[in-house]
Amino acid sequence: MLRGWLALLGAVWMGSLAAQSPWLEAYRVVCERWEVQEEAEAYLAFVQTADASDLSPEEVTAFRAAAEMIHANHGWNPIEQWNVFVTWRDALEAAIESSPEAPNLRLVRYGIQSSAPKFLGYRHELDSDRQLCLKALRDGFWSHSVEFEVFVEKTFAATP
Repeated sequence: MLRGWLALLGAVWMGSLAAQSPWLEAYRVVCERWEVQEEAEAYLAFVQTADASDLSPEEVTAFRAAAEMIHANHGWNPIEQWNVFVTWRDALEAAIESSPEAPNLRLVRYGIQSSAPKFLGYRHELDSDRQLCLKALRDGFWSHSVEFEVFVEKTFAATP
């Protein structure tokens, strides 16, 4: 776990020079390596302790929801996984209800919905989230963070 945490801190520090947002960089890193348990643990630790003064409360909730769900994916107890999923799904939906046009929130939900098993039934906003994020890309919403902007472009390049 320490190796994963140190790798994430290094990536955040190095990436933040270009990305200017450790939150975006940490999210990008975990999305690219979500299947590695140490990365999931490091991301959860990050969102629980990092300075969030530059984020809205809704963004903090969205990134925390992603961290909790990714971390729960590595658990062995399906009941606990379900409880974590429902709790943080509902928290994410409430955050989006408060700020429906926020690209970071919609990007996080898109990532969760596109990765969640179909039997969970949490795939209802994929198209609208995709459209909002593509518009945000065109409008330069993530242009201050070139590496993250490329990550978002790649996220949507694979989908029609």
